[in-house]
Amino acid sequence: MGDGSTDSTHAFHAAIAASLDVFVPNGSFVIRTTLKLRDRQTLRGSGEWISELLFRPDPSLAPTAGAIAFHGNASNPLDTNAASHGVVVRNLALRHARASGTNANRAIDMTAAQLAHISHVK
Repeated sequence: MGDGSTDSTHAFHAAIAASLDVFVPNGSFVIRTTLKLRDRQTLRGSGEWISELLFRPDPSLAPTAGAIAFHGNASNPLDTNAASHGVVVRNLALRHARASGTNANRAIDMTAAQLAHISHVK
């Protein structure tokens, strides 16, 4: 819904699973778990001032979840240990509301990224 309070996690997971080019419209979208992008996938918004992903991890589901992580590959999406190649994240605001008592404070987890392009992200 983009209202800053409705959980949009399932909608984003479905969009990421269905398409290599995922568009984030205007609004503030609450995400409860890590979004895992795969090879050659693009996550883009309307602009870093008007399209926001607000990460509020659910401690019971993923207490140390990052916000956006690069995992898997196009030829084997079940291989979650493989690095992602050619992922693009642009025109977004990312905000991470750290759950108390956790160390979850990264907006983008780059540990499994190769040749990633991140631009116009605040």
